[in-house]
Amino acid sequence: KKCILSILITTSILSTTYAAEEAEKAAPIIDSISAAYSNECRVQLETAEKIFKQLESLEGEKTIRTVLEPLNELSMVLNNTAGKASLFYNVHPNENVRNVAEQHQQALSKLGTDISISRPLYEALLKVDVSNADAKTKRMHEHSLRGYRRSGVDKSEEVRKRIRKIREEL
Repeated sequence: KKCILSILITTSILSTTYAAEEAEKAAPIIDSISAAYSNECRVQLETAEKIFKQLESLEGEKTIRTVLEPLNELSMVLNNTAGKASLFYNVHPNENVRNVAEQHQQALSKLGTDISISRPLYEALLKVDVSNADAKTKRMHEHSLRGYRRSGVDKSEEVRKRIRKIREEL
């Protein structure tokens, strides 16, 4: 029994030492993965913010090309990056990557709130004529307007501020 116990203890010590050495070797790789993902998040968020600002400050005619297409692009950027952030936050084995994903989710949530209660964007959508568009475009336009109304964009400034505060708390 003593011999088996001694073997088990020795094996445990050796495997713990080996695991620590391997973790130490992997640390630079893990740090670079975390840094790369952090950079990816920053780029995606900057891209989404840029599209949003362009839509909010849009001058001239409001058309499918100038409003709906950029809005669709914005939705794709947000959905793709939010999906990855959610996945990484919930299942990534590295804590640093999970922390980056959590921060990114929070930034995306704030931007999503800003977009959903943006009066200039809603008003631009209202001006888009989709009467000659295909069924998919008309559906996107209709659902976008409905989403904005559901988010409270057509309410007073005071109500929109309250909505923003509640969403930030959530």
